[in-house]
Order: sequence, then structure tokens, then C-alpha cells
Amino acid sequence: MALPAMPPHAPRASMPSRAFLFAACVLLLAALSCFPTPALGSSLLLGGGGFVLSRPLLLEGVNVGAVLSAMQEDIAELKRRNTQLQTDLTAANLKITELQQNDARQDSSLALHGAQLTELQQSVSGNASALAALTVRVSSAEATVADHAGRLTTAEGNLTNHAARLISAEASVEDHETRLTTAEAVVVSQGDRLSAAESNVTSQGTRISAVESGLAALSDLTATGSPLLDAVALLQSTVTTQGGRLSQAETNITALATRVVAAEDLDGVPTLLTTTVKAMRDLIGDSTLVTTVLGLRDSTGDSTLVTTVGGLRNTSSALIQSLPCYGETNSSAWGVYHSIIQDGIYVNVSMAACGFTSPPRHVSTSLHGITNNWLTLGPSSVYKLTATSFSIYILPLYPDANGTMLVRSYTPEEAALWNWRINWMATR
Repeated sequence: MALPAMPPHAPRASMPSRAFLFAACVLLLAALSCFPTPALGSSLLLGGGGFVLSRPLLLEGVNVGAVLSAMQEDIAELKRRNTQLQTDLTAANLKITELQQNDARQDSSLALHGAQLTELQQSVSGNASALAALTVRVSSAEATVADHAGRLTTAEGNLTNHAARLISAEASVEDHETRLTTAEAVVVSQGDRLSAAESNVTSQGTRISAVESGLAALSDLTATGSPLLDAVALLQSTVTTQGGRLSQAETNITALATRVVAAEDLDGVPTLLTTTVKAMRDLIGDSTLVTTVLGLRDSTGDSTLVTTVGGLRNTSSALIQSLPCYGETNSSAWGVYHSIIQDGIYVNVSMAACGFTSPPRHVSTSLHGITNNWLTLGPSSVYKLTATSFSIYILPLYPDANGTMLVRSYTPEEAALWNWRINWMATR
């Protein structure tokens, strides 16, 4: 395979470095075409602008021509998109010029290089691993190209973003200029308003002087014939009258305060209010309110409220049926309980008003009284529990002179005297 002819006007010693590199690539391709697996009939033709394959050159099943064409297209694309490399190319051109000057001195070694190249071609034919390494390097170069393309796209995106931010900043500057102009206009307007306010202050000073003159004229209230003086005299008379009414109101307030204090303390002169409050506090008397509260507490009586609550307890509502029922026994309801150990007292408690249809699941009891109710056994023990009643049995205790607790008998009369009552609560 012959190298392309050199132009007649350019001696061989001044061959451009690119042409030299191209010739080396052609020789390398010629050596590669000697692999055992190229397609039959493939041939490599050289032209003035490059190389031409009369048929597809297949190397290990790979269309070398198509790969080289694709690489040329990628390289051309890189050249178009990386204009920044022009500066480096200028420096490379200077280096090529230097190489051209040194090319004359390298003619003598060209034959040696040709022999070495022939030897290299022979070694390449038996070195399949070199081709694999070259393929890996080509793949790496393609990946680098793709990475550079991505970085270039990112840089372009950043440039677009910076342009948008610059436009936004310019718009903000314009907005600030507009606001500054508006503020300046407001300052001018405020200056005008300040001038008007100063004028008003001057006018108010004049009016104050006139009022002071009028007050000086009013200082002598003995003059007659002035409507203002007549109005002042009428005002003085009205104030005197109102003063008397105010004194009477103060006296009434004092009396009312005394009655309020008496009502708060439930003391002093008995009034309907204090009497009613005391009756409600102690639940004494026979007033309708006291009777209703007692009946509601003990679920006794036939008042509408007690009947309504009893009716609610007898409904089928689980919530109503779960409400607790309260009550208290009478202090005169105690009886004697005879025991082989010591007689005690007992009381039967009625729960008929609660409306239970079965014995409640929980019953709590306590003994209330004015004395000695702490010296007892059994006030919280429930016996004979039914849906309508239960019983409480109490055994009194008494300490002797040595502090030993002894069992003794209390009578129902003593229990009534001490106002002993059983307070209870039952729930279903």
C-alpha cells in the first residue's frame, strides 16, 4: 500500500504533522486488516481526503468502518461544542511548526521507523489482547465524551439559571427605584401636611387665647344678664339637689351592705333569705324545697322530681340503670339484735325507691352521728341484700381505764340520742 503523493511544491521534509499522523494510522489499519477474521474481498483504498473501504471491513465480527465513522461524527460534534479548545489548538500549531522544522533531521530515521513499523505490524497480528485494550480505551474515550457532554449541558443550564437570576435582580432594582420614588413623593406630601399642622397649631393658639379671655370674664359671677352665668347658677342648684340624693343613696347602700353581710354570715336580724338558706343548709323545716331535696336524696315521697328519677331508674337504658342510688336511714329506726355473745343494734335499709330488679352489685355504707360512732364494729358490713333492702348490724365497743377495748351494749334510744344514721349508696 503506497502513501499518498506529496504535493510537488512541498518537499518531503516539510510534511505537516497531521499528514504524518494520518499516514501512520493508515499503516496501522493496513496491519489490522491482516487479522485472521476479516471479511473476504475487503480492501482499503486511499484517497486525497482520507480512506475508503470498497467493502465493509470486519474485525472479529465488528464493522470497523462503521465504528470509525461513528467516532469521526463524535469527534466532529466535540469540535463544534468545545470551542474552548481553539486556544490549545493554536499552541499545538506552534508546536507543529517546530516539529516541521525538525522533520528534516528525522528523514534519516524514517527508514528505521518504517522497519520498526513493519515489525510492529507483524507483532500486532499476533497480539489480540492489544486490540482488546484498544477497544477498552475507545470505550473509555466515548464515556469521557459523554461525561463532557453532560458537564457542558449542566454548564449551559447554570448559565441559563444565572441569566434568569440576573433578570430577576434587575426587576427588583426597578421595583426598588419605583418604591423609592413613591417614598420621596410621600415625604413631600408629609412636608405639606406638617406645614398645615403648624398652621393649625397657630390657629389653636389664637383660639386658646380667646378662651382664656372668656374665663377671665367668668371669674366674676356677680354680673347679670349673661346666658352663661344663668346656666352656671342653674347648674349649682342642680348639684346641690343631686348632693342630697347622693347622701340618701349612700345611706341606703350602707343599710344594704349590713343586710348583705348578715346574709353572708347567716347571722344578724332573721330575714326570709337567711331563714331559707339556713333551712336548705341544714335540710330542716317543711318548706317545699327542703321536702323535695330530702325526697330526691332518699328517693322517698311523691314529688314529681322523685317520681321522674324513679321512673328513669326503671327504664331499660344501661346508662340510667348504672347510675348510683343514694339514701339515709332515720336515727329512730334502730332495733335490738340479740346475740349469744353480746346484744347489738341493727337497722333495715329500704332501697325500694331505687327501682332495682335484682340485688345491686355494689353497696357502700357508713355510720354518721354526733358521738361514739367510731367505737363500733360492722357499720360497713351488708347483710340480707335483696333488690329492695339490706340490713346493718352494729356491735358497740368501749375502752376501759387501761385502754382495752371492751364489747358493751348500746340501746336504740342511745343511737337515736347520738343521731346515728346509715348513709348508703348502691349501684347495679
